[in-house]
Amino acid sequence: GNAIRIGASNSGTVSSNITISSNTISGALDEAIRLDNAQGNITIDGNTISGMRNGPNSNMQAAIFIRQWSGSSQITVENNRIVDNQAGLNAIAIGSSVSSGTFSNIGGKNVVDPLEIGLCRGNLTFSNRAGDKYGDDFGGFNCSSTAPASMTYTARGNTLQPSANAASYDEDGIDFNVGSYGFLNANITSNYVEIKSSSNNAFTTDFRGAASVNITATGNTFISTNDPIDISALTISGLTSYSNTGGSIIITGNTIQNSTDPNQLLDVTARAKNPSSAYTATSIVTPVYSITMQNNTIIPSMQFSAANIDFDQFYAVGSSDYPLFYVNGALQTDNSPLPE
Repeated sequence: GNAIRIGASNSGTVSSNITISSNTISGALDEAIRLDNAQGNITIDGNTISGMRNGPNSNMQAAIFIRQWSGSSQITVENNRIVDNQAGLNAIAIGSSVSSGTFSNIGGKNVVDPLEIGLCRGNLTFSNRAGDKYGDDFGGFNCSSTAPASMTYTARGNTLQPSANAASYDEDGIDFNVGSYGFLNANITSNYVEIKSSSNNAFTTDFRGAASVNITATGNTFISTNDPIDISALTISGLTSYSNTGGSIIITGNTIQNSTDPNQLLDVTARAKNPSSAYTATSIVTPVYSITMQNNTIIPSMQFSAANIDFDQFYAVGSSDYPLFYVNGALQTDNSPLPE
C-alpha cells in the first residue's frame, strides 16, 4: 500500500541522494513515502498526500516516514501538503496478522501521522515488534557507541491537517523517535500543523537511552485538541557513561493553541525502564534535556507559565533512573512547579 518506498531490506541496501518532488498521492496504506536507512542528501518537496489509512503493516504509519540506523543523512521535507486521512481502519488492517496486541488498542481509529522520523529505533531501546509494533521483522535497526548514526532533519513550510474531527483519528503531526547512539539535529520551521483527533499532539518526541538531540522549532503554528507539544524521554537498563546523552529543544516564535484546554500547551514525561539497582558499577549518566519556550504567541492570549505544563511522571530529583527535564531553566518535578 506504499506509493513510494525506497531503501533497505535485510541485505542492508540503503537510500542515498534522493529527491522526491511534486507528486500527488491519494489513498496510500501505512506510508505514502517511506525511506529505510536514508543516507546522504534527501529532499522531499512539494508533494500532496491525502486519503491515507492504516494498512496491514505495523505501527510505522506516516504519510512521510523516514528511518535510519547507520551513517549520516541530511534530510529536507518542505512545502508538502498532507490532509484528509480516511477515518477508521482499512479492512485489510483489521484482518491482518498484526491486528492483535498493541495494534488493537487504537480502537478502530486511523493513526497515520503526517511526518514520522525513526533514528536508531531498534529493539534495544524500543522493544520489538511484539512490544510496540514499530519493526517489520527485519530484526535490526540498532545503533552502537562504535557505530552511531547522525541525522540532520529540516521540516519547512509543510501543511499538515491529517484529521477532519476527533471521532475516528488518533495521529500526531511531527513525531521524532530517537534511540541510543542516535545524533539528531532538527529544524522545524514555518509549518502549519493542526490536529483535530481526540488525544494526540502537533509536535512530539520519544527519546530513549543514550540519545543526543538538538531541535529548534520556530515560526510554526501548532494546534491540537491535546497538548500541542509533547516531549518524552526514557532511560534504559545498563545506561552508563555516555557523555552525549540528552540535548535541547528550543521552541520560539511559534503560534500555539490547545483547542480543548488552553492551560495545557506542553506535556513533559520522564520514564525509567529499570531501577538503579539494575545498573553496573560504571558511572551512570543521567540524561538531561533542556526545553526553552519563549516569544511564542499563545491562543487565547496568555503568558506561558507553570499552568501550561503537564508533568507526567514523578521522579526523585537527582535520580539516575529518570531523565531530568528543565523548562526555561526550572527543573520539572511533581513537587516543585515552574515559577510563574
